Amino acid sequence: MRPGATRTSCRNSGELSKSDPVVVFCVYGFHVGCKTAIMLREAGFDAKYMKGGHSAWKAIGGAIKPIAEQSQENEV
Repeated sequence: MRPGATRTSCRNSGELSKSDPVVVFCVYGFHVGCKTAIMLREAGFDAKYMKGGHSAWKAIGGAIKPIAEQSQENEV
C-alpha cells in the first residue's frame, strides 16, 4: 500500500471527505479503480483513478508499506 493511503471499500465512502480529493487505485488500475472513481464522482467526490494501479506504482519504484503496518497505525 502507498504511504499515506487509506484502505477502504467503496461501500464505506462515508469515511471520505467531499472537500478533499480522492485517488482510487486497484491492482492493475482500470476496471475496479475506474468504475469506483466514476461512482464516487457521481456521489459528489473529487475522485480520480491512478492509471496502472498498484502494480504500476511498484514497477516504477514507488514507496509501499505492508497493509498490516497501516492497520497498526490506525489502531493507535
